[in-house]
Amino acid sequence: MTAPKALPFVELVTRVLRVRLTPAQRVLASVAFDGVEPAQLGAAARELAAKLFGPVDDFPAVTRKVLLVKKGARVGGSWIFGALYSLWRALTAELSGLAPGEHATALIVAPDTRLGRQVLRYAIGAAKETPSIADKIESETSDSFVLRRSDGRPVVIEVLPATRGGSALRGRSLVSAVLSEASFFRDESAAVNDVACFTAVAPRILRGGMVVIESTPWAEQGLVFDLFTNNWGTPATCIAADAPTLLMRPDPETAETVERERLRDPDNAAREFDAQFMSGGSSLYFGAELASALDRDLSVTTTPRDGATVTIGGDIGLARDASAFCAVHRLGEHLTLADLIEMRPKRLAKGQTKPLSLRDVVHEGCEFAQRHGQRVIHVDNYVLVPAREHLPQGFQLKAVGMANEHKAERYRLLKENLRNELVHIPGALVRVVTQLADVVAQPGAGGIVLIKHPRRQGSHGDAAAAFVIAASQGADRVRGGAGMVRALQKRLERERLQQLERAAGLRS
Repeated sequence: MTAPKALPFVELVTRVLRVRLTPAQRVLASVAFDGVEPAQLGAAARELAAKLFGPVDDFPAVTRKVLLVKKGARVGGSWIFGALYSLWRALTAELSGLAPGEHATALIVAPDTRLGRQVLRYAIGAAKETPSIADKIESETSDSFVLRRSDGRPVVIEVLPATRGGSALRGRSLVSAVLSEASFFRDESAAVNDVACFTAVAPRILRGGMVVIESTPWAEQGLVFDLFTNNWGTPATCIAADAPTLLMRPDPETAETVERERLRDPDNAAREFDAQFMSGGSSLYFGAELASALDRDLSVTTTPRDGATVTIGGDIGLARDASAFCAVHRLGEHLTLADLIEMRPKRLAKGQTKPLSLRDVVHEGCEFAQRHGQRVIHVDNYVLVPAREHLPQGFQLKAVGMANEHKAERYRLLKENLRNELVHIPGALVRVVTQLADVVAQPGAGGIVLIKHPRRQGSHGDAAAAFVIAASQGADRVRGGAGMVRALQKRLERERLQQLERAAGLRS
């Protein structure tokens, strides 16, 4: 049988699949997939191309093997440039060079299986809704489906998580490979593996196909950052596109969504919608929002108001760091730092210190909790096991998640509450505000935010750390006691999935 006609991508999407493309989406797809050079475009499209690709007239042939789309949210990256591109290549790729019985694959790689399956569902959904394609579906599973083309050749569209990157991606003949949200690739040991995934698939792409890397940006490091900075405006190894949300979707509803996020969280809006990389250096995490939290008329108390819930947070240090315990009263959506104790190692001569007694720290923490009517203290897992050996009867130390994403989520939640003026700190405990003001954040590869407290005069932000733990647990109780650690472990996956789901709204 003869190979199917190589219908241009834009024609397949708009005429066969009946998907409406915005002007910028059409320009990006025409240039990247259909081989149109920016210099060949009309005036309006040429202007869009300059915003997408920089001052480029023609792309060298070597760059047309890789497309990088540094994207904002809701631009259709995973939908159009991931799922539909994979479907197009499965239907039209030249397969005459394959051995008899060899299956070709359109591969989709995502940070985890759930996100990858969402992209796959976009592809199979488009296929099933188009009668001329639906009858070519031979079989499907949760992670793949097979198209039997008009030339009799089978092509598999398959999903693999980046956790199985590197060697697991080898051994296939690929009509295409889509690395979706590549800025957040990590393997089973949490090591960043974006480059390993890319180098595994790039040599295996059949003639006419591309590696498509589409991702929200993250830190100023890693595969997405390197490819973009080395190729945007001066293409050498790939086609690099800058695709912020309002360029790709300039409609009033999207503009309203972006503006609302700018008011709520300007830093997040810059990354999620303007597609800007987070600075590679450390920066202060909290800003002007701290000012509204300090209430000099508010008194320290052990008595919560009627209807308030009480949570105790602790940060245990013994030698170099202090130990601190905080009580937070939560009434409705308002968080009040009610009380605080700190214990510091004793300073000796010549800069030496006498470490705190773990037994004394645990007992004082329990006495503090009891004054607030509580017998549970939430702490990080530092010295947790030996600390439990000193617990008085009836008291508990409960560990909070200490992975980077868990810690970052606690601080993000506090920052959101500060911006909404829901946090109240007595003037007598101003040192907590001072310690929060010193907190710095640094983006890391693979979507990690590193939260750090600088060490100052024998303190390592211990009171602030205890307050953040207590505040996060108080929020969790109000939200139904769903389990802070479990919720935090799923947050990053949920955010990525929500971005993909929003993109599906682009379909006509």
